Amino acid sequence: MSVLIKVLLNNPRGLKSVIRKNTQYFGRSIVGFFERLFLIGQGRKNFSGNIFDRMHGLECLLDDCEDTSVLDIGASEGLLSYEFARRGASIIHGIELIRERTWIANRLFRDVPVQSKFICENLALGVSSLQRKHGDVLLDQYDIVLFLGVYHHLKKYLARKELLELILFLTEKSKKYFAIRSPDLQEVDNLIRSNGFEQYKFYPLIPNTVGQIRIYRRQPGKTDSK
Repeated sequence: MSVLIKVLLNNPRGLKSVIRKNTQYFGRSIVGFFERLFLIGQGRKNFSGNIFDRMHGLECLLDDCEDTSVLDIGASEGLLSYEFARRGASIIHGIELIRERTWIANRLFRDVPVQSKFICENLALGVSSLQRKHGDVLLDQYDIVLFLGVYHHLKKYLARKELLELILFLTEKSKKYFAIRSPDLQEVDNLIRSNGFEQYKFYPLIPNTVGQIRIYRRQPGKTDSK
């Protein structure tokens, strides 16, 4: 995976020819995935930092994800989810705003031997829309819920009450870990803790790359706030 990502980051314009010459190494689904990525984005990334920066703070979850279920909110093209699958996660579901990115993520996972599904949804429409449209796909709970780099964007579109309702919904979806990356973590810290979690890990921001991250772990015997 690291070789694959380095090709993407360092040589986007030569990407198509490189992967075609290395189909046996990358696999057919990866070839199709990066061809599509090249066509719709010309190799441009749409997030702060590179993929290695975005892994910052997630090592403890990757070390504990074997045979787990993962919900990735703001999954983008599925590269973070792919790493969780590579480390042993058995179920991967992702939610992403941009439809082309969900196409890429689903293509990436096409030949990966895990149960996976990436869906397109605008979380600014609120929890009711998410449940109505995708309740048949989403599990009742996941071992790990990733909410990385999304909260501070949703603040622009959701009223505070609706935003807190979404946070509550996502924490209730988490059986074990809830990870959130945002410059505004303190705003939701009390709500997350009140829903049965304790802070497990904290990693400060990397200047000019990715924001701070907090990983919460559900306290034994506490399922949710109800």
